[in-house]
Amino acid sequence: MITHATPQGRGITYDPRTQEFRWPITVHQLDASTENTALVLDPDQFAVLMVQVEQATARREKHLANPGAQEDR
Repeated sequence: MITHATPQGRGITYDPRTQEFRWPITVHQLDASTENTALVLDPDQFAVLMVQVEQATARREKHLANPGAQEDR
């Protein structure tokens, strides 16, 4: 069973031939084994991910500025 995935140290690449972004990740399993693979996104999926990352970053910065405040989702 997969527990989580983490980005590898390598960067996200774009393949103009397939029009896909590839983000190398490591998948971690319950038995502590791991497997390297890639998160593959089309341009629309990548754009949504970027918006979500920006929103999460803004929430983190807001929390760091005021740690006692309740998180708004």
